[in-house]
Amino acid sequence: MSELEGGKGREQATPAQLAHSRLMLIQTTSFLDAFAPLVAEEDADTPLTMLDMNLDNARFSLGVPLHPNVLRARHTLNYAQWQAGEQANQAPAVADARRILAQAEAEAGAQLHATLDAARTHQTALRQLAQTVEALETRAVHLKSNGGDPLSLARVRFEWRQARASARIQSHRMEEAIRLLEALVSEPGDFR
Repeated sequence: MSELEGGKGREQATPAQLAHSRLMLIQTTSFLDAFAPLVAEEDADTPLTMLDMNLDNARFSLGVPLHPNVLRARHTLNYAQWQAGEQANQAPAVADARRILAQAEAEAGAQLHATLDAARTHQTALRQLAQTVEALETRAVHLKSNGGDPLSLARVRFEWRQARASARIQSHRMEEAIRLLEALVSEPGDFR
């Protein structure tokens, strides 16, 4: 910026270049001011929170009947049967409501299965990353106690921070999947 203002370089700075550079500087400074508090370098030093949750919980098998779309479709079927009265078995509205209920159950089952598989995948990755973090912590202690050189210690610490950051990301992803499962199979606050 100061080079442009001073006119250094091969060409003279044009007012448009100066205005653009000032705008970019203001935007970058504003971005850093807004997002710098969100990035805490010491986050890697905080203990890992393991979401060691039993994803084979029986509540997940009850998820399809409790899915909001299935509940709505079941209500529609009950209403259609009530409206049809004694001719409920032959009424086209009842047949249509049964078809919609079956479709809602199939879609809910697929959604729950996919979400549960995603949670299990994140849980497996989280466990593997936690083992990597433990191994790196042991390696760092071993290196330090045996008088390891500062470069080797710095490399181990760097790998450790990367592994912890990755574990934290998997933990957040798993938590998102669990929250979606909670929303699909139970009332708020009922799951844990």
